[in-house]
Amino acid sequence: MKRLFVLTPQAKSDLKNIFLDVAEDSFDTAETLLHLTIPPRDISPEERKLIDLRSRLVEDYEHRSRAGKVKHFTPLETLQILVEDQRLKQADLVDIFGTQSVVSEVLNGRRRINHTQARRLATRFHLSIEVFLP
Repeated sequence: MKRLFVLTPQAKSDLKNIFLDVAEDSFDTAETLLHLTIPPRDISPEERKLIDLRSRLVEDYEHRSRAGKVKHFTPLETLQILVEDQRLKQADLVDIFGTQSVVSEVLNGRRRINHTQARRLATRFHLSIEVFLP
């Protein structure tokens, strides 16, 4: 039976400094140390399915990324996707862009997102500013 290792708050605190000093090439050692210091618990069938799904998604992403098949969106495409996904109206973005006409120009590709607007968008959507900068 497979087991899942869970960090208790105290274990996280105790191990925090150890993992801060772990180099990438010694990650296996750190992982082994983690498994030795944390008591395991049984994994439910549902948790196992979620873990397997997450693993497959990560593997698929890494495979497509190496093959150059991962789509990287422009700042405009990212904003358009977010606006559509969250069913926002242009008026909802006036606080970021200043006026509704500027919002319209940005969303229609006639104006680029500037640094100040990118920072505000990043804050609004809880994303990195880099996704809104060219």
